[in-house]
Amino acid sequence: MRLGASDWTDRGLRTLGKMSTGAPRRVAEVVLVLVAALGIVYLFAEKSPYHAIGGVVVLFAVLFLMRQPVYLTYALTLLLPVYWLNLLGESLRVTTVLAGIGMAYYLGVMILSRRLPRMNRVMFAYLLFLANGLLSIVNAEYPALSLQLMKHLTITIFILFIFTVSVRTPRQFRTLVLILLGWGVVQAVLGALQTFVSPKFFPAYYFQTFGMPIVDAYSVGDVRRASGTFQVGPRFVMFIMLPLALTVAGFMSGRSLRRRTWALLMIPLIVGVFVSLTRIAVLLSFAYVVLFNYFERRRQALVASLSGLVVVGVLVSTVYLLLIPAGTKEALARRFANEQEDVYMDRFYFLWSALGAFSEHPLLGVGVSNYVSRSWEFMQKYPVPWRNYRWSVADESNLPEVVPVHNEYGRMLAEQGIFSVFIFGFLVWSALRNLRFTYERTRDDFIKTVAAGTWMYLVSMVVYWFFHEYFLEETYIAFLPFALSVVMRQLTEDELARQPDAAAA
Repeated sequence: MRLGASDWTDRGLRTLGKMSTGAPRRVAEVVLVLVAALGIVYLFAEKSPYHAIGGVVVLFAVLFLMRQPVYLTYALTLLLPVYWLNLLGESLRVTTVLAGIGMAYYLGVMILSRRLPRMNRVMFAYLLFLANGLLSIVNAEYPALSLQLMKHLTITIFILFIFTVSVRTPRQFRTLVLILLGWGVVQAVLGALQTFVSPKFFPAYYFQTFGMPIVDAYSVGDVRRASGTFQVGPRFVMFIMLPLALTVAGFMSGRSLRRRTWALLMIPLIVGVFVSLTRIAVLLSFAYVVLFNYFERRRQALVASLSGLVVVGVLVSTVYLLLIPAGTKEALARRFANEQEDVYMDRFYFLWSALGAFSEHPLLGVGVSNYVSRSWEFMQKYPVPWRNYRWSVADESNLPEVVPVHNEYGRMLAEQGIFSVFIFGFLVWSALRNLRFTYERTRDDFIKTVAAGTWMYLVSMVVYWFFHEYFLEETYIAFLPFALSVVMRQLTEDELARQPDAAAA
């Protein structure tokens, strides 16, 4: 039987893997480690510790790819909550290095094997979004800002691609999800310790940002705002809301793990959401109960869901009254009581100004990441008709304010024009379609549970992004439901291919 070029390539890659990782001889690994160790010592002595750390990152990335490529995906997942910690200098981050190496590896495999990966609508939508962002630079007053954000989006697409081509088995997928669940619990516990014990539990407590301690930015009233390993409460909570959705889906369905196990995982995540002091996240977390029954088409249980929300509210109130210290309780009450007349109304003012910017450049916007730098200009040109706002800081200091839109959709319209919203809608629809397909076709209880939880999370994020513009600002976190949707659909298609009777059904 004659082998084609693709078969020879596959055989060669497998042979190379066995030679480099097979026991008991691992000559390739030993040689690589020795050479890399000498290189790292040289870099540490002659260059700087940053270069040496970079050498370690590259070494481990190569070892992961030689031993088992999916290990690189696990490493990226472990780094997602701390991606902003700069290990390689002012602009080169560890996730960038790992994503670049992984992308180069998989592209090389594709070229050598002459096999294209399975195309998916989610990846196509991301590429369209990137193209639209690059086109918007035509109108950008500050192109450098646009290119910086487009760089982050490009790295996100690299990571998305790595996820979708490397996770090929249910076992690998289970490991990936367990990493996310574990990170969510760790983040939530860190957040609770920061709020109720000491800010020193923030890992970067002793570092400085913009000339002042990081912890100074985390106080709301008299309450320290939890951040886990992130810089801002709303960014932190956007990450832990995914593990929370998965645990709610697991608890309510009773699949995969026992309910008490799901409950034990859920408790710290609920606390983490509350100590983030992000009001919309708290409301959306309660909505998970209703969303689960809607997704499972248990419409008769929606009334029971609402009753369950009342019970949960009573339990939360009891914990709040009995366990939270009096000073913290008073500050939390001020935060969530909406005592100010204009709570969230300022967001609509910002949105109005962004829509004014959109009216000037409806096709391509004012340029990605350019609105904030010009926000004061648009706020003065497009005042809201229903109230005369006075921006005290600008009035008193005679300086322009820099104000974000606080609305991802308004930001898209202002910065990238009308096409961006349609592209984003296509992206969300594609992911939700993947999740529904997975839930209805798979026989794997764990994948079914994750599909339901991810659907709940993504629907919640569609609402969340109306109040926070963290789809582009937090691309390394925002891509997770989309990546998981593609991986689960591919696993389900593979499962159906192995079970013709299931495919026919």
